[in-house]
Amino acid sequence: MKRTLALFICLLLLSALVIPSACAAGGAYVTDSAGVLIPSTAADLNEQARHISEAYDCDVVVCFTASLKGKSAMDFADDYFDYGGYGRGENRNGILLLVCPTSRDYWISTCGDAIKLFNSSRLDDIEDDILSALRVNDWDGAAYAFISDCEYWLGEGMPKPVSPLAVLPICLAVGFGAALIILGVEKSKLKSVRRKHSARSYIPQGGVRIDRAHETLKNHFVTRTRVSSPSSGSGGNNVHMSSSGSFHGGRGGKF
Repeated sequence: MKRTLALFICLLLLSALVIPSACAAGGAYVTDSAGVLIPSTAADLNEQARHISEAYDCDVVVCFTASLKGKSAMDFADDYFDYGGYGRGENRNGILLLVCPTSRDYWISTCGDAIKLFNSSRLDDIEDDILSALRVNDWDGAAYAFISDCEYWLGEGMPKPVSPLAVLPICLAVGFGAALIILGVEKSKLKSVRRKHSARSYIPQGGVRIDRAHETLKNHFVTRTRVSSPSSGSGGNNVHMSSSGSFHGGRGGKF
């Protein structure tokens, strides 16, 4: 009897540990509290997201919400991901698209290995696709584009680091080309200059008159203005800590 009770308790503890991922795998990959998707479309999107999430061990989530509940789009997206039980593996890998049609806000939140996998360049690609749809209220199109782009980049794997030696020839070629253009422009300006065979040609007809001149510097002021570097966030892969203590990357804004 004691063994049975102990086994039952162990099963309960084990189920408690897997409830978050099971909840996500059970059909909560695409949610629509804003009511902008028809049920059949939401079901199709959800099935696609579930398939991709399981295939690449990285949750792909789409959330349409009617209100941000007083939070910023970034905080809402991060909290929705964290407290919704999303994320696969020890690092809780996942990416989420949040869209609030009423306030015209969107945010892409990444977590775990997805922070590095979806770098700034890849987020640029995803943003271009979803924004073109969101700006014309094509909610279905934005969701499909997001899920499709995520599948593509997940299939590509981690981005390969660019070696400085690989870009050196390009930098040299660009610099050499720019120098040739500048020299060509400057050379074209000198076509009106002709070589003179005698120094007299450079003397004005009335001769050269040199007067004594004297200048005194009375005051000298230098004004310096501090230029602040742009903050990270919009346009980058802003890595930050959410309210739950998890690290997230991503970006967003208005559409």
